[in-house]
Amino acid sequence: MDVLGSIPPLYRTAVFDQCQQRKYQRGDALWTQGDVTGSVGFLIKGKAMSTYLSPGGKVGITGFWSDGDILGAADLGGFEKRQMTVRFLETSALHTMSINNFYDT
Repeated sequence: MDVLGSIPPLYRTAVFDQCQQRKYQRGDALWTQGDVTGSVGFLIKGKAMSTYLSPGGKVGITGFWSDGDILGAADLGGFEKRQMTVRFLETSALHTMSINNFYDT
């Protein structure tokens, strides 16, 4: 679902003004499960995949993400560490925002 596309342009601009922009290449990890949580990402263009490593050592795919999706939403519930690993499947553009700014926006 294109979450960003559902936000009116004026508000979308206000969100982007608080973000850092970065490009990632295929295979790059945005973050790894267990990393300290600190930001959410807005996938502007590209594709990503999230995975979860269970305590028993099994890896499962938890989602495929594309243009307009928010990455890190699972970590907004007060978690201090990332719940999943997110890796890019192609060259991608991402805007990131600190979780504190996300709640203030």
